Amino acid sequence: MLDGQGRLRRATTALGVGLAGLVLTACGSGSGGDVGDGSSALAASVGGHEYTVGEVQTASRQLSDYTAAQAASSGQQAQQITPEAMVTSLVQVPMILERGKKEGLDIPSAESVRRNLEPVVTSPSQETVEFFRASQVYSQLDQKAKQEISKQVTSSDVKFSPRYGEATGDTPNWLKKSAPEQQLPGQQ
Repeated sequence: MLDGQGRLRRATTALGVGLAGLVLTACGSGSGGDVGDGSSALAASVGGHEYTVGEVQTASRQLSDYTAAQAASSGQQAQQITPEAMVTSLVQVPMILERGKKEGLDIPSAESVRRNLEPVVTSPSQETVEFFRASQVYSQLDQKAKQEISKQVTSSDVKFSPRYGEATGDTPNWLKKSAPEQQLPGQQ
């Protein structure tokens, strides 16, 4: 695993972009996935909480299903949420929820979020539910609070699997790019 300090600067904008457009209104219908899908390998850890590759992939798929249903109901283009974007968002969720609690903001219950998601996402995972809870809180924060969360994330002990190095702008050293191959005579 790689140390995530300092590499989240770019990644923190992914949460802002991802959270800004999400609303907790159920629309359309779609399919979810089983919570147990994917690998049990560690994807990221922050503050003692660990996310597995399977949890990240499931949350990514469920959020993509949800945004696709929203887009279909509004006639807009659906956005796909990559696992790389999801993992960078998930590591911020605990900090956003904690900030909302400290500021006395309206934090939806996990059950109410689950009920809103279930018409579109069958059996939403805990990570998907927490993502949407954080989304609701994030939308209530002022710009200063959002910047403070970003600073908190970059100074936290966040660790990512090398699999998600690209999401944080850091390619693992074992994925060195090879020198361009020389062209042989007669090749173009």
